[in-house]
Amino acid sequence: MISAFMLYLAWFFIYESWLRPLGIPDRQLTRSTTEAGAWVMGLIGYELSWFHKPHMSLLYLDSTMLLGVAHECNALVLFALFSGFIICFSGKWILKVGYILAGIAAIWLVNILRVAGLTLIQIHFPGALDFNHKYTFTLLVYSFIFGLWMLWVKRFSGTEKQEHSPAEVKKEFHFGE
Repeated sequence: MISAFMLYLAWFFIYESWLRPLGIPDRQLTRSTTEAGAWVMGLIGYELSWFHKPHMSLLYLDSTMLLGVAHECNALVLFALFSGFIICFSGKWILKVGYILAGIAAIWLVNILRVAGLTLIQIHFPGALDFNHKYTFTLLVYSFIFGLWMLWVKRFSGTEKQEHSPAEVKKEFHFGE
């Protein structure tokens, strides 16, 4: 619990007080997420363009603005949340570093698919955008992160108890002797 609190304080002072006012890494992450979302849309036949503003990026189809990707939607906070959990949980540091990097990449890809999905909804069902943005994709993304956490706990943290056969338990605890 103490390590979680210390991580939060470090995040707050480094990001909120120093990086966020400078737009680092928000600007780059928002831009790359938006452009990758447009690329995914191009794979399915939608040629989108984008325009970057200081605090968000916009996706356009022809001259119609479809979606704005704000810095708050670039998944940076999700990266920190995911990483903080893995850091605070038990496990070997070399595994933690690799798992965090792979997890951040996976979350970034899920967020790109989220941007593409929201763009498709805006094109075909614009009235459903707000609901899907607030609820559907929030549930999907957080469920994905929860799944990554559970994978860490069950497979890599080393805290999962080993299951023993009844014969092994009997032998270990000397039952029936």
